[in-house]
Amino acid sequence: MLRVRKVAGLVGKTPSRTVLSITCRYNSTDNAASEKSYSATLLLPKTDFPPRRKPAALEELLTQSRDQLYTWNAANKSREPFVLHDGPPYANGALHVGHVLNKVTKDIINRYQLISGKRVDYVPGWDCHGLPIELKALETLSKKLKTDAATVLPAHTIREMARKHATDTIESQRNEFRGLGIMGDWENPYLTMSHEFEVAQLRIFQELLTRGRMYRKIKPVYWGWETRTALAEAELEYNPKHKSQAVFVAFPLNEKSDTLAEVTKDYPDLAIVIWTTTPWTLVANRACSVHKDVEYAVVRQTCSGRHLLVGKKLVESLSEKLGELEIVGDGIFGSELTSSTYTNPLTDTHHPIYHADYVSDESGTGMVHSAPGHGQDDYLFCMGHGIAPYSPVNASGHYTSDLPEKLADLAGKHVLGEGQKAVIALATKNKMLLQKESYTHSYPYDWRSKKPIIIRSTPQWFANVDDIKEDTIKALDQVEFVPKIGEKRLKAFVNGRTEWCISRQRSWGVPIPIVYSKESGAPLEDVETVSYVIDRIAELGTDAWFDENVGVEQFLPNKFNADDYVRGTETMDVWFDSGSSWKSTLEARGIKQADVYFEGSDQHRGWFQSSLLTKISTSSEAVPTAPYKSVITHGFLLDEKGNKMSKSLGNVLLPSTIINGGKGLPALGIDGIRLWVAQSDFTNDVAIGPVILKHVGEFTRKLRTTFRFLLGNLGYGKQVDLNYADLHLVDRIALQDLHQLEVTCKDYYSKHQFNRVYQQISHHMNTCLSSFYFDIAKERLYVNDVSSQSRQSVAYVLSEVLKTYLAILSPLTPLLTQEVHNFSGFEGNSPYENGWHETAPEWTSPELLKDTATVKGARSIVLQAMAQARADKKIGTSLGCDVALTIDESSDVYKLLKKHEGELAELFITSGVSLNTEVPSEWSYAASGEVDGTLVTATAKTPAGCKCPRCWQFTAPAEDILCTRCDEVVKE
Repeated sequence: MLRVRKVAGLVGKTPSRTVLSITCRYNSTDNAASEKSYSATLLLPKTDFPPRRKPAALEELLTQSRDQLYTWNAANKSREPFVLHDGPPYANGALHVGHVLNKVTKDIINRYQLISGKRVDYVPGWDCHGLPIELKALETLSKKLKTDAATVLPAHTIREMARKHATDTIESQRNEFRGLGIMGDWENPYLTMSHEFEVAQLRIFQELLTRGRMYRKIKPVYWGWETRTALAEAELEYNPKHKSQAVFVAFPLNEKSDTLAEVTKDYPDLAIVIWTTTPWTLVANRACSVHKDVEYAVVRQTCSGRHLLVGKKLVESLSEKLGELEIVGDGIFGSELTSSTYTNPLTDTHHPIYHADYVSDESGTGMVHSAPGHGQDDYLFCMGHGIAPYSPVNASGHYTSDLPEKLADLAGKHVLGEGQKAVIALATKNKMLLQKESYTHSYPYDWRSKKPIIIRSTPQWFANVDDIKEDTIKALDQVEFVPKIGEKRLKAFVNGRTEWCISRQRSWGVPIPIVYSKESGAPLEDVETVSYVIDRIAELGTDAWFDENVGVEQFLPNKFNADDYVRGTETMDVWFDSGSSWKSTLEARGIKQADVYFEGSDQHRGWFQSSLLTKISTSSEAVPTAPYKSVITHGFLLDEKGNKMSKSLGNVLLPSTIINGGKGLPALGIDGIRLWVAQSDFTNDVAIGPVILKHVGEFTRKLRTTFRFLLGNLGYGKQVDLNYADLHLVDRIALQDLHQLEVTCKDYYSKHQFNRVYQQISHHMNTCLSSFYFDIAKERLYVNDVSSQSRQSVAYVLSEVLKTYLAILSPLTPLLTQEVHNFSGFEGNSPYENGWHETAPEWTSPELLKDTATVKGARSIVLQAMAQARADKKIGTSLGCDVALTIDESSDVYKLLKKHEGELAELFITSGVSLNTEVPSEWSYAASGEVDGTLVTATAKTPAGCKCPRCWQFTAPAEDILCTRCDEVVKE
């Protein structure tokens, strides 16, 4: 009687043989009839490691792989420290996938250093001040009031609400970060709103003031008119599709230089022409510029008969804009225009014409309008000629009553709206307007309000960074950048900057510690007074500075009459906040430089730069150094179509959705979302979407199944010491592949190429293990005696695979590897205590590499022959045939296969293999191919023996009789 029971395969998609539970007559020596089930004699994988993680185990695994691990790490004081300084995220909302990319990549960097023998020093941080948090805290009230609540609430109330919002958000974000398995000192994070941090930041301000690198002056700055505050360049977003209303305007010449008067005496109506994309600034015009070497021409505008002066090279292109222009005089160079003046009909004022290097005749009109109160270049140009900035625009972007009486009707109109339309109408009325056009170009927007900014002159506090450029660039020469383009970007930002506007006109931030005269508005900026103010803030706290119930006398030395002074209301730029973090977070702990700063590529103009500038500006080192040894950047998040993540596009994915599943996505768990990060090339923009996450999910499941296979086959007792020379060829090939994996992954880790580590593991698991070694080795694992050398050889290889995989994968999937470690019986509380598992270099050699290629080449030909037999339904599995190989006996290929002839059946997973032997067969299928230049023919044919009911090999002497090997194992 024959009964068959199928037992499922155990390793993912690995071709796994169906195990038959067979009951049959067993021919014993005394011919007695008995029944025996052979499935019980097979060493099938057995492990308590679950196919899916039990939810109840999650919190314990997080505690082990995160908190307990970091505590163990911190206690290893003898280890060389590794410091990744955390760029603080804003404490103003829930986490998004960008946070996951950032924090998990940092965790991978830290964990690789830990498993490599370093002591990781990682203090998470939060950026707690600034407009985003203030607006978020006031959001509900502002909607109710239908205005910005900051305009009606006292500063101390705003600060109280903002602090609470930041505190609540920090707690929420901290829990979410910890839920991702991020390892660090979560109990002692650094917060930019903490008292210690704020005081350390104020000391940096004091040091800059002492060195003459901090000062107050009136100059144009980027201005957010909706948020009513100055902006740093790092707070701008450039909209490439912004549409401006551009105009061509004529300014009649007033007084001409002697030379110009002579050559243009026939054109009393002559006017210079300028083109501008900011018509609203025409009311603040104070000069025009030309280039002394550019040739200009007098042209007659056919439609109006007016005579205009423009760059000669531009006449043809201008004719397309202004109508037909006829050149009636040329040979006039810019040097002849200087010392002349023109009239601005809008204001009835006369202004000079000067030479400027930045003027050219490549575009526009060859002449440039300058409003020094509303442009950086204009300001510098006019200041060089003693012309002060003039800016009749208030904080909300409306014209003020400072305008001339003739323009009084403009007061109260917004410069980017009704005000600009009114200016264009006045230009038309005053016969200045030649043409207007819509002009699409890249224009800066406020990154918070998403509105176009204006440039406006106001009194602000500036840090001078121009005189530290040389030291800054030298310091960057010693920094490693990943990717390398980061060095060029950061140096370009530093070189392009002369001053840093650090003052902001909002309440929630670190106060600029300056007291002002009520009468003159002059600041008390002497170092002694500022030092005293900071000392008092250190005692009373920054909130006291904004508290109306705390008198100004609390912050003034006795020599001053408090009734004559008032505290400033400005706060510091949040980039100055976070840029000061090296002082209270690194320097305070005796750390001169962090090993790594890691953030998004936008931080080249943000945190990387602000940290660098504050450090170099206040350095007491003979050769100033950057606060970091290396700068690593990641790109932005995109969906699978290459679009940026946007709520309006509906392509935003929440971390919780990826972890728990939903919206058509499988539940990837914490391991899965970390593996998504690992597989991404973070040095470029990173894509995420259903297809990518599906592949990651498959990889995550395959990893778990592979670990189950390894653990299940290592659960049969203690291994014995083996001689490498006694290992089967396939075992040595497996160890060689493993060594190459370990060495390659270690190299990729050191280069921060984690996606390559992911790819290497995936390739090794699928190609070297599942479809090759596991498939071949299962025969010895399941069928041979547990104490046999052949099975112990496989167990040794599997043990090495497990140790190596735990080391390589622990930085990527710490929960999974901790869970596996808990079931492995290995020493220590975690894989990190055992460190990086280094494989033996002697496992690989040129000879073995060559032998491997030969064996695998011959195996592929054998598989082709067996595939034909399977297609014709002659066999179900590869064990259902023998294989005959025909090879030139003088070849190296033959000699190698002959040397390992006894292992070929195992390598090819067939019942028998013969070399150059003619054996009669009922059926046969042949395939041929070249291996190392030698023709190899493989013939799949009828097996010579009968099917063994235990191992299924056709090596038994008769039906229902065990083969010799199985008979010996069963008897034992």
